[in-house]
Amino acid sequence: MKKLAFLITIFSMILLSLSCKKENESKDYTANLNAAKDYVLAEDIFKDIFKMVFRAGYDTVLHNEGYLKINEADVYYYTAPSLKIGITYGDWNILCPDGKSRRGKYYVFLDTVFSAAGSNATITFEKFYVNNTNVQASITMTNDGLNADNKNSYSVLINNAVLLLTDSISTVKWQSDKTFIWTEGDETPQDFEDDVFSIIGEANGTSSENNAFEGNIIVPLKDTTSCSWIESGKLNFYTPGLETKNGIIDFIPADSCGNRVEFIFDGFVFYELMENIYNTEN
Repeated sequence: MKKLAFLITIFSMILLSLSCKKENESKDYTANLNAAKDYVLAEDIFKDIFKMVFRAGYDTVLHNEGYLKINEADVYYYTAPSLKIGITYGDWNILCPDGKSRRGKYYVFLDTVFSAAGSNATITFEKFYVNNTNVQASITMTNDGLNADNKNSYSVLINNAVLLLTDSISTVKWQSDKTFIWTEGDETPQDFEDDVFSIIGEANGTSSENNAFEGNIIVPLKDTTSCSWIESGKLNFYTPGLETKNGIIDFIPADSCGNRVEFIFDGFVFYELMENIYNTEN
């Protein structure tokens, strides 16, 4: 009798397991995946903008000459009537060394030299596009000086950003509060090829399908000047209005340059290549 009861219990557990598996397999994760890809797109665009502003803010050749070509952009350093950096790509797409096309311009308004602790920078955009995605945003960057680990740290606050996608209709809305930590290359400040940044913080917004999302970094994102994409890092991803609310975005380091991203929902793993997330139309 006990053996029969035991067998019935095991059989019931198997049926329950199969039922749950079948339920998960029947779920449609398309909206989750699209929201996650929109998040990754915004993360990639704005980390590149930080690196360009950082480079222009520290480059003494640019400061001394007033002009320098940096990664196919015409970069101007103005000292009068106030400190300002102009980053210009022109009216037509330019293929940059990182494999992304850019056009338009943005300006960086400084209250003092950006390399000074406590300095602030405000960034505004004029018809700026990355791989035909239009970027509209207000960005404030602050040089926080040395952190507890004796590493230079920078606060980056983005408010009310809008990405107009390549179809010229769909938009991604984005707000973020991030900290970029200069973990490697700080001992050679004029060699910008060896710089590595660790990114922590959170972001929220709405996807191109108007689904709200939130992202909270749980393993710092690693961004280097030698790679076009985020090399590694992980974040919790939350979509409160969808059936499956919690997921994970993992910039897996297995391929060394991190162009592959994994999305995990209900234990199911999906992946995409970074270059495909832009859905470029050249």
